[in-house]
Amino acid sequence: MLHVQTLLRTILNRSMAKGRTRLVVLACLFFSAAPTVAETVDLVLRADGATEVFVGGYVEIALVSYADEEKSVSIVALDAIIGWDPSVLSLESKSDADASYPWQVSAFLQDPDGINTGINVPPIGIPANDGNALYTAFAQPSLPAIVGFDGLGITTYRFRAVAPSESTIVRLVPTLGSFGRTRVFGEGLQVDVTGDITTVVSIRILPASCGTCQLYGDISPYGETCRVDLDDIFCVLDGFDKTPVCPQADLYPCGGNGLIDLDDIFAVLDAFADDYACSHPCPP
Repeated sequence: MLHVQTLLRTILNRSMAKGRTRLVVLACLFFSAAPTVAETVDLVLRADGATEVFVGGYVEIALVSYADEEKSVSIVALDAIIGWDPSVLSLESKSDADASYPWQVSAFLQDPDGINTGINVPPIGIPANDGNALYTAFAQPSLPAIVGFDGLGITTYRFRAVAPSESTIVRLVPTLGSFGRTRVFGEGLQVDVTGDITTVVSIRILPASCGTCQLYGDISPYGETCRVDLDDIFCVLDGFDKTPVCPQADLYPCGGNGLIDLDDIFAVLDAFADDYACSHPCPP
């Protein structure tokens, strides 16, 4: 930068010696060539569905980008550090099904700060549930992602409620570690066009009322775990084709038919696969 200033001073001095007109022309050319400040892109977390769930239920949170004012901005990459309370929420998965653009890369990647520790499929995957995750997206080289004032959907995160909470938030973390930073890059990786990243999603998690709302398929121990697990599968298998019928193993049809049969086995297997929440005392 010092060399540029020295060169500019020399040119200006010579121009002054040759008259005021040449100085004015040179100044106009210099300042008109200076780069302008890029338009900014806001990153917003938005609930995609209910924000009041029972323990065992799921919350889906979309990451959406918006251009500042009514102007479109072309972006090539972004990093988003997601923060949450791991004692009440668990990051389970990510989906691009509702994304507005086909990203070249959309993933939790290994990073030098170790934010994404414990990812289950290195070098990509779902990080350990420690309360922070660094998400990265890269646009396709020949197809920039265009962000307008109406928003560009990026991805959707799925969290499972693991403990009650009157109010817990999912947020964007500005910086973490030595290199981790929530940011958006415009055309050229050095063009930082990050705007507002302060939005949060507030979630209320209700206790699973297992005493009054039996989880469909949660039969062993009866109404105590609020999860359909292997104990429930073994329980219905043990009761298969036996009398007297154990009422909680008589799952299908909803309310029972007085017989523990193949329908009940298939019902508990389906419930096990879908991990029904306590809000589904019968199949939805």
